[in-house]
Amino acid sequence: MHCKRCFLTLVAILCSIESVKAQDYAELIEVAERSVIRIDVKGVGQGSGFVVGPTGIACTNVHVMAGAKNDGAIATFPNGERCKITGSYHIDEGRDIAIIQLDLTSVTSLQLAKNLPRKGEEVIALGSPMGLSFTATRGIVSAIRSEEEMRSDLGDRSMRGTWVQVDASLSPGNSGGPLLNIKGECVAMSTRASFGKTQNLNFGISINDILQAIEDAKSKPLVALSDGLGKVDMIEVNPPSGSLVERVEIPESAIVEYAERGLESFDDMAKQIRREVTSQTDLLKMMKQGRIDISLGNRVAREVATGKFLFGSEGQKNTIITRQEERVRDLTRVRDSIGKQKTKDSLFSLLWHAGPRLDTRRKGNVGFMSEGIVIIALGEHDVVVDIAGVDCLMWVKDTTGLDSGQPVTPTPVYVVGTQTVNAGATRRTVTVLNSVLETELRKAVESMSDSKFSGGSSKVAETDAATRTWKDNSGKFEIEATLVTSDAKQVVLKKTDGSIITVPIDKLSDSDQRFLKKK
Repeated sequence: MHCKRCFLTLVAILCSIESVKAQDYAELIEVAERSVIRIDVKGVGQGSGFVVGPTGIACTNVHVMAGAKNDGAIATFPNGERCKITGSYHIDEGRDIAIIQLDLTSVTSLQLAKNLPRKGEEVIALGSPMGLSFTATRGIVSAIRSEEEMRSDLGDRSMRGTWVQVDASLSPGNSGGPLLNIKGECVAMSTRASFGKTQNLNFGISINDILQAIEDAKSKPLVALSDGLGKVDMIEVNPPSGSLVERVEIPESAIVEYAERGLESFDDMAKQIRREVTSQTDLLKMMKQGRIDISLGNRVAREVATGKFLFGSEGQKNTIITRQEERVRDLTRVRDSIGKQKTKDSLFSLLWHAGPRLDTRRKGNVGFMSEGIVIIALGEHDVVVDIAGVDCLMWVKDTTGLDSGQPVTPTPVYVVGTQTVNAGATRRTVTVLNSVLETELRKAVESMSDSKFSGGSSKVAETDAATRTWKDNSGKFEIEATLVTSDAKQVVLKKTDGSIITVPIDKLSDSDQRFLKKK
């Protein structure tokens, strides 16, 4: 009994410590963020920075500001205050440090550490990853790397200085933001972010180099943007906008072969659509019950024990839920539209939403990517996706809204092959995929012989044709059921669990009532 009391006391103490730590982190971030800025450079891009002097002197990466022209760069603080960036005092391309001047006379400076952090120390990254302003992520110091190591391992002979390797989540947009220790002091500046299975291989230039840059800047005059940073031709060390891979022309024969496999498995795909409506509806309910955890930054996670979702922000949660609601509506519409005859329209709908499964090992084939998690979106058309443990670099029509940790909308894709690419801090070989466009799939289905569709009724439609989603006229309730019989006053339905229910006709939705009139 005594041991049990001791154990419970220990648990209470540990819980109390965790609670205090969480509160400390929140206060630390709140104070430090007053000195953090989002930087938008017209025609160049976006990044982060932080104030290091009370008269508006700030620090950021050179690559964030490279190409900036006079009146072309704006700094924004968390409270919404904005100001111009008027020029630079110091530019060090090898260390990727720029000491710049904000058009402000009084501002709070970030605390700067005096020494390098130790391996294993906790760090917090502040910045605007993927454009998500003022995000906080947490990790530890994985190692301290010399410029010799960085030059050798990353193959970049221009690198100089001491680098702090961290496992905190960093993405394009974090560049130039501070890495803080648990005292709220800056120990490094986020500079290089990797992706894929090495997504935790991230680097920041050390506080030693930052302090030296600040000291060097004191003896230099202010240089206008167009005359200084505007002349720097420095490529973004994180993946640039545009595309890492060219979208190849997908052979029509590959898409036709996909369509023919789909026709052969038409009944199975129709069943899969039904199952998918149920599973995706359940998933939507789980998402709505999810909670916010700002430590995730721009990532999404699922608790293993409860299956509930964790989101980095309320806005992110709303965006993902809206996307999931659209997917459920699309799947429901497809399920309800499948008729008794196999037609080109019904085949196209099934192929677009639940076609024959993708095999990433089969170069030159088209398959349906049913599951995939975004590792990172790169530029305008590239997204790195984890598909069953395989890192795939996929060309998509638009990467807008695709953030790390989010599920990818299932879609047919073409396996281009493998390619070695430079992205972030690594050079690695990935499986390259191209999304199949709706117009391409529609063209392939239309090219199929009409004789393949004549007289080919679906077994699913024959045996279970009336299974559909029935809704009440308020729109609040819905069930999946098979029509048993109906008359002018009521309808008898058989639910998927086998139970029989009777529903008054006037309680059904307008679409259900129209459906019954056609019977």
